[in-house]
Amino acid sequence: MVGLSRKVGAGHMKKKINFRKIVGGLLCTAAAAGMIFGLIGLIQIWNVRPRVLSTLDEMLASLDLTLEAAEEGLTLLDQMLVTTSENIIYLKAGVDALAEGIHDSGPMLEALTILTSEDLPESIAATQTSLASAQKSARLIDDTLSALSKIPLLPIKAYQPETPLSTSLKEVSASLDPLPESLAAIETSTKDIQENLETVEKELTRLSDSIAKIEKDLTNAGEIIDQYQASTSLLTVRVEKARETAARWVNSITWGLTFLLVWFLIAQVGLLVQGLEMWEQACKQKK
Repeated sequence: MVGLSRKVGAGHMKKKINFRKIVGGLLCTAAAAGMIFGLIGLIQIWNVRPRVLSTLDEMLASLDLTLEAAEEGLTLLDQMLVTTSENIIYLKAGVDALAEGIHDSGPMLEALTILTSEDLPESIAATQTSLASAQKSARLIDDTLSALSKIPLLPIKAYQPETPLSTSLKEVSASLDPLPESLAAIETSTKDIQENLETVEKELTRLSDSIAKIEKDLTNAGEIIDQYQASTSLLTVRVEKARETAARWVNSITWGLTFLLVWFLIAQVGLLVQGLEMWEQACKQKK
């Protein structure tokens, strides 16, 4: 029984010694791999650092140029909007002036319509009536003078005018006959012109309202462009600051990672030492 216990104890010790040796070997291997990884990481960090700085600076420079081009485009667009707004204002003023002129001509056309439809026809009718009365008187005078000129004892030259006064008055009255028709035609034309001008005035007023809306839209667009310009200027300032601080941030990150990797390497050295100690203890116990 005693011999059997010694054999079991020796076998258990042998297994225990082998386990420590395996663990020590694994620790040494892991530490060596970790040290290799840490060294490679350190080398890669400092190798990549210049490329990261260059790429980041190129990206920020490209973004800065893009923002600068956008700002120039917004400035040009703002100038175009200002010029367009001024032209729109002049156009609206011209349309309003034309509409006002047409509106002011309405009373004149209305007066012309009344003149051609009422005043002048009445005057012509009254004139013709007066001429008719005068014609009767003139005929009486013509007859009297003609009779007097035929008396032999009176030293009066024979009354034989080329056109008797009554006939002249009749011709004058007859010459007034076409005038009412002409005045009626003028009245019709004047009414048509007045209606057309009213239509034109309405269209001009509608056009003026449309131009006013365009002017308002241009003003709103100008305000939006001002907001975009402010945002673009702010982004430009931030990009410039980012370009100034990019190198500092990259260096800070590089040194931070370097510190972590160095600390990791120190830990791997400690792990390696621990693994070597376990390996040596296992070897000594085996002996």
